[in-house]
Amino acid sequence: AAGLACLTELSKAGNEAKLAEKTKMLAEGFKALAAKHNVPFVVQYVGGMFGLSFTEQTEVTSFQEVMKCDAAKFNRFFHLMLEQGIYLAPSAFEAGFMSLAHSDADIEATLQAADKAFAQLQKIIFVRAKFCVRYDLAFLISFVYYFVTVLLRKIFPKFVSNQSTNSNILLEASVPNSVNV
Repeated sequence: AAGLACLTELSKAGNEAKLAEKTKMLAEGFKALAAKHNVPFVVQYVGGMFGLSFTEQTEVTSFQEVMKCDAAKFNRFFHLMLEQGIYLAPSAFEAGFMSLAHSDADIEATLQAADKAFAQLQKIIFVRAKFCVRYDLAFLISFVYYFVTVLLRKIFPKFVSNQSTNSNILLEASVPNSVNV
């Protein structure tokens, strides 16, 4: 009975277009906010349905493209929205649904929450990127240190040995006396 009532209401003149317009307002709002916060994001919508994907792709139209999306980022976004009282579909692989009961104020409140959530998500992305750069730099320094050590052992076997007691001999031999080490 509820489904029939919904279809009856939707079939009234102008309601289908009104529903599509509400969905567009929400979806395009999500898209603009993601762009504002530099969060890779694609939103697709038709009628009263929409889908949110966190991805560098320009569109998501196949199973393979869906599987390339960042479900963990969606999960974080879902929880950031939930903390603000906005209930989205809990899986990155589910569609969201609008209804004629959603007001413009509801959509605006959802977009305000999304603005905060995208801002938080962008900070998380930045921190992870910064950590990765630091990790890569630490790896590079370790690699260079190892490479230089191996090279020095081959070139100067007399000065460099595997024993820690002799590890400063090369350093002391190459530093002028006027410099305190």
